[in-house]
Amino acid sequence: MRDLRLAGAIEHDIDYLGVDVVDKLLDYSRSTYPQFRFITVSDFAVPEADNWADLICAFSLFTHLLHEQTFLYIKDSYRAQKPGGKLVLSFLEYTNAGHRQLFLSAVGSAKTDRALIVFNDRDSLNFFGRECGYSNVEFFDGTASLADFGSGKTLPNGEVLTGLKALGQSLCVMTK
Repeated sequence: MRDLRLAGAIEHDIDYLGVDVVDKLLDYSRSTYPQFRFITVSDFAVPEADNWADLICAFSLFTHLLHEQTFLYIKDSYRAQKPGGKLVLSFLEYTNAGHRQLFLSAVGSAKTDRALIVFNDRDSLNFFGRECGYSNVEFFDGTASLADFGSGKTLPNGEVLTGLKALGQSLCVMTK
């Protein structure tokens, strides 16, 4: 659940807005984290005013969108961010061995009705970011241990994460 994963990791009093296209996921997120806002979206835009966000996260979003749709989200994220704000997005890339395995597995189901799985590359994301106005675009490999859970963070399913963990998908950080 895209919104629930991020909302569950937040331990600060912030103005958090989670968005998704799946009402059932948002209903669960609302009931689990009533201190945050969750809304349904149907287009490729951030439903907030200009210069609103310090940070926009798009985890496991662009792996399910066409490149043109990804570009529209990146462009609108720029509009919605404050100067100096950051867009953090996860993506699948062919240069990651684990991601290549996912691609090869998906080849076998290409003729079936399944969720769209899209791979991006650093050159394309760098182009998208620069074209949309971002001044800095950085990348982090999906195998790098970037998330620090310290002495422990309990997930809603009861699993406890400790220490540094890799996120799995590669990350791109764009700065306005």
